[in-house]
Amino acid sequence: FYENGLIGVLGLHYINSEHKSNEDEINLLKMVVNQLSIAMYQAELYEKTQRQAQRESLLRRITEKIRSSLDVNDILFFICEETSKALDVQRVVIASFPDQNDCDTTIIRQEYKLFEELSSILNQEDFSKISSYWTCGIMKSGKILAIDDVERSDTPDYFKKTYMQMGVKSLIGTPIKKENSVWGNLVLSSYNQKREWTDEDKVLLQEIADLS
Repeated sequence: FYENGLIGVLGLHYINSEHKSNEDEINLLKMVVNQLSIAMYQAELYEKTQRQAQRESLLRRITEKIRSSLDVNDILFFICEETSKALDVQRVVIASFPDQNDCDTTIIRQEYKLFEELSSILNQEDFSKISSYWTCGIMKSGKILAIDDVERSDTPDYFKKTYMQMGVKSLIGTPIKKENSVWGNLVLSSYNQKREWTDEDKVLLQEIADLS
C-alpha cells in the first residue's frame, strides 16, 4: 500500500516444504513491503514526469514546425510522423471535411505509414464507406472514437473486414476543430498489438489535433 491505496502484491512461495511464518518473519516482510511501496511509487512518479516532459516536447516541436514552414503538406507529414512515434502506432491519417453537411465528402490530406509495405486505406474497396463512417461518427459527436479491438468492435462488417485484412488491430480517431466546427479528423492505427487506449493517450491525441 501507498497512502492507503493498493499498488501491488508481493508473494512468497515455499515449494520444497511446508512453512509456517513466525511473527519476526511477518514483521520483516512488512518492512520490506513498506520500502517497496515507496520505491514503486517513486518509479511511477518518475515515469509520469518523463511522459509529461516528452509530451510537452512533442507539442513544442509541432508548434515550431507550424510557425517555421509554409508548406502545408510538409507540416501535416511532420505531425503524422511525430504522432506515430509518440503513440507507438504504425499508421496515421489526417483527413478534412470540405462540406460540413455531407459525411461522404472526405479528403485524405496525409497518410503516414511507418513501413512502406503497409496497406494504404486509399486502396481499399470500401474506402469511401469507411471514410464516411469515421466522418459521421466524429462530426456528429465531436468526440474521440476509440476502438481497442477491431475484431470485437461494434462496427459494421465492412469496417472490421477491411481493417482486419490490412492487419490493423486497434484504432483511434479524434476531431480536428476550428472554432465551433469540425474541420477534419486524425486517425491512428495500431498493427503490432491490440491497444486499450488510455485517458493519457486520448488527451495527447486531442492536444495534437488542436494544433493541426
